[in-house]
Amino acid sequence: IPTIFYEANTRGDQKLGALATRIYAAAYLPADGNSYWIEKLSAGFVSAGPAGLACAANNPQGCTDMASFYRMIGWNWGRAWRLSAKAAALIRSPCNGGGMEACFDLGEQYDQGQGVPTDAAHAMALYEKACDGRVAAACQKLGDDYWYGIGVAADKQKGATLLKKGCTLGYQWACQEVDFLRKGDSDWKPEFDQ
Repeated sequence: IPTIFYEANTRGDQKLGALATRIYAAAYLPADGNSYWIEKLSAGFVSAGPAGLACAANNPQGCTDMASFYRMIGWNWGRAWRLSAKAAALIRSPCNGGGMEACFDLGEQYDQGQGVPTDAAHAMALYEKACDGRVAAACQKLGDDYWYGIGVAADKQKGATLLKKGCTLGYQWACQEVDFLRKGDSDWKPEFDQ
């Protein structure tokens, strides 16, 4: 396992680091599921690895990657609130500094109450900022919210426009959703394809 962690840190491979974390957990965690050591080990990987070093050097993408990893290990190992709060603290600055992926991630946290209080209005504002910054997943999320009226008044035209934008930006899920709505939802109007 130390070899896997070393390789993950050397390559900056968070998926490999997550795999090493899971192997360690399966082999060494007590049966009661106490995740204290898994959190410590994972936090060490994150902060000592390329993402942690980049974040320490005020690189917005490094902080965003580090926050994503904290969220992942938090939800996988039952330390969700504390690690998600740490993730939210890490990505506020990159979002404010123009890191649009960070804004999308922070929006998800506010949307789902992960480490921050649930705040749908703040989440929507962050999604809009990220969509304007060309984050395709944020456009798809906003499109869903407007199409189905989730947290906002339903607006099929705006929802369709945002879903198509997410597709145009290359997010396959948005493309599949547009195709699904075209074929199977009577609310899809021909003018939505203009």
